[in-house]
Amino acid sequence: MKIKTKHKITSAGFTLVEMLIALTVGAIVLTGLAVTFTKQSDTKLIQEDVTELLQNGRVVRALIADDIRMAGYYGPNGPAPNDLALYPFPNRNAANPTPGGLQPNSLTVRYFEDNPMGGAIAGIKTVGYDLYDSVIDLDTIADNMGWTNSNLLPKRPLINDVDGLEFLYTLNDGTSAVNSLTTTPTQAQIPFIKAVTVTMLLRGKFNRSGSGVTDLNTYRTPFGRVWGPFDDGFKRRLITFTVSCRNMEL
Repeated sequence: MKIKTKHKITSAGFTLVEMLIALTVGAIVLTGLAVTFTKQSDTKLIQEDVTELLQNGRVVRALIADDIRMAGYYGPNGPAPNDLALYPFPNRNAANPTPGGLQPNSLTVRYFEDNPMGGAIAGIKTVGYDLYDSVIDLDTIADNMGWTNSNLLPKRPLINDVDGLEFLYTLNDGTSAVNSLTTTPTQAQIPFIKAVTVTMLLRGKFNRSGSGVTDLNTYRTPFGRVWGPFDDGFKRRLITFTVSCRNMEL
């Protein structure tokens, strides 16, 4: 006689509680990964912003330094009588042969150019730097560093997003005169300028206040001006450099 046995096959699945726990853990892990990815992306964008800011600063520094070093060089023409090779705005021209109505935080440099492109005085190049409001950036803030070449008018923006600009003139007796609203090099002092210290406060393009970036720093210039705190989400860098006027009277 054969005995038949019955085997009960059971397949246990996840309970509702186990499913909820698994979903919760998975959500926590995914949230952590999303937060980490977002922070890494923000960090990358901030680093790229600062890198571009510093690259722009190096380019502008090279241009200004080259012009300051050339100030006062007139080649075969020789210097004009009572010529002013380096001074604040406005640019010298036939109607305005001497500085007047000087603008703060500006610089004008004059020197002989080997291949001039025309101009009121043949061979003489007049280059100017200052802050102004360019219509390109669609705001009403004078935060664009302008570049003016008497042979290539009109003024063109050299770099945008400049929160501060200062030119500090060092005279050959060791004293200094700064181009500001109240103090500028006098016409008698200009031929004795031996160096110019340029200070620029450059601002990044992107406001990162939503990423926890807040600029509460104060930036002090060599003359003692204080810029900031701005209390916003922009990255900034203060760039200061001194250039000797090798063609001016020493």
